[in-house]
Amino acid sequence: MVRARFVRFLSLAVVVSQLNACATIVHGRSQELEILSKPEGARVTIEPAGVELTTPGVVKLERKHDQLVTYELDGYEPRARQVTAQISGWFFVNLILGGLIGMAVDFGTGGAYYLEPDPVTVELKPIIQPGGTP
Repeated sequence: MVRARFVRFLSLAVVVSQLNACATIVHGRSQELEILSKPEGARVTIEPAGVELTTPGVVKLERKHDQLVTYELDGYEPRARQVTAQISGWFFVNLILGGLIGMAVDFGTGGAYYLEPDPVTVELKPIIQPGGTP
């Protein structure tokens, strides 16, 4: 009887230990974001990641950092969008299961987060010249 209880306890402990750092395991440290603009062809800079691309495009970013996405296109007003790191629902699995080590790992690696919005989209507005013509 005692042996059976011990084996069940040990089995449960192994399962719970494997769920530590659940968010990091499930969706990783980075995330692919789709970067779009209307019209297409805008030059995009993403900071602090130091990434440059032309829309449309896809970029892989670390989940744990907020990013500023800046769009520029000749004849259009520059625009910027903030991408923020939000706490992932997977992170709370560690909280429920009591995996303090896993929670620390998820925060440290960025697995505790997801980046929002995704996709990152802006509609660029034409620059109006004096006299009312774009």
